[in-house]
Amino acid sequence: MEVIEHELPDEKRICPVCGGALHTMGRETGEELKIVPAKAVIVRHVRHVYACRNCEGTSDHVPMVKADMPEPVIKGGFASPDAIAHIAVQKFMMASPLYRQEQEWKLSGILLSR
Repeated sequence: MEVIEHELPDEKRICPVCGGALHTMGRETGEELKIVPAKAVIVRHVRHVYACRNCEGTSDHVPMVKADMPEPVIKGGFASPDAIAHIAVQKFMMASPLYRQEQEWKLSGILLSR
């Protein structure tokens, strides 16, 4: 598994309301399947979410700022651009139907449905 951390640069970790320092208050994760020839790897994206400690103690509104993270190719999908390209090549250039690709994935220990 490969993990890529997406954090705000230090100069952007400033509260937009009061100018105080932001701290990490949580993380959001998203995963995509990345195809490397003859190898499939899960890539976990971890997005840091920041909040202002000063606003937490003194304000009724605490701003949250999230680091940038790449959007998935298919909203809510698990496949990376590499995986989609691989499936498309197998289906359209190699004439391998989806059910056969599903069986090949299963033989590799990856359970994906058509």
